[in-house]
Amino acid sequence: MPDYSLYPECDYDLGFTTRGCVRNCYFCVVPKKEGKFRIVQHPREFHNPDHKKVMLLDNNVLADKQWFMEITDWFIENNLKVSFNQGLDVRLMDKEITDRLHKLKMFEPWRIAFDTIGVKDAVVRGINLMKESGINVRSKLMCYVYVHDDTQFDNALERCKILKENGVLAYIQLNRDHQFGGLVKTLRRWTQPALFFKVEWEDYLKSRQGKMY
Repeated sequence: MPDYSLYPECDYDLGFTTRGCVRNCYFCVVPKKEGKFRIVQHPREFHNPDHKKVMLLDNNVLADKQWFMEITDWFIENNLKVSFNQGLDVRLMDKEITDRLHKLKMFEPWRIAFDTIGVKDAVVRGINLMKESGINVRSKLMCYVYVHDDTQFDNALERCKILKENGVLAYIQLNRDHQFGGLVKTLRRWTQPALFFKVEWEDYLKSRQGKMY
């Protein structure tokens, strides 16, 4: 149980129900830092009865579907809003999971990741499952688009366009150990909510000519 009294402005539970991840992404430190995926505690163990919201820090809570269903049953029974702060693995989604997401109360958008173009089919499938379950993906979903260096610009742009076509907000997540050039930075600015769905990339790029560096 965290000592919530240290942060009186914090009005939500905070903790991990699982540690580790079943993936081994080249850019991610979780497998080295946390090891293999495992269940560590039930959210009731870090629940403050005064709180009506809970933020989970699990790195891949969908890696154990039965556990995901169990803890979300508890959230529903206790009328708690939830945020999966580190995101949900879209490759593990099925209709039962997206139906459950629709049933849950949320206090932050659901988050998924589109880290490489190789997972395009899984990402589009997951988005469509969420739509079929009644989730408004335009307002209730955002998708991380990881960019490791400038050589991935074309790849990242393609991923952003796929998300736009499917009505999902892209969030450019840059490798903080790399100094990016103007094109990637301009792409990141284009994905701001006020621009992304209103302005085409080609038009935005023209408007930024001479201002990218």
